[in-house]
Amino acid sequence: MDTPKKIISFKRYHSISKYAILTIWKIRKPRINKKRIHNLTVNSFYFHLKGCSSMPLSHQDQVTLLKDILTNHQTDCCGSVAECEQLERLVKSLMVNAEVDQNVKNILQEVYQYSQYGAGTADLDQHILSNQGNLSSWVSNIDQFS
Repeated sequence: MDTPKKIISFKRYHSISKYAILTIWKIRKPRINKKRIHNLTVNSFYFHLKGCSSMPLSHQDQVTLLKDILTNHQTDCCGSVAECEQLERLVKSLMVNAEVDQNVKNILQEVYQYSQYGAGTADLDQHILSNQGNLSSWVSNIDQFS
């Protein structure tokens, strides 16, 4: 059985402040300044990115990230436009790096075409499904040459 809720008689509590009544009945809600929270979040994110920009990824870290994204596309059979754009940036960065093997650079050209088409297509999941064989061979070949 549900217990009936008590009704406050304000005449009885006329000497108690409104704050005390709200505290007693636990209906006081904290005031949240959403604009301040948004500004703190945006600023924290900006300073985090600013701090990360002074510490670039090594070419081996970039290769690892590239393989991770390609492996995720292969195993999940789905991805996002942001991931395709990230692939493009990684490939561009690796293509100008002298430490990267020429065989890997040939694979990177194919990955770049894959990512460009993926970023512009309306059905990204279908694009990823149609390239399942390429994804696995790219990852294994990059492993072999790097």
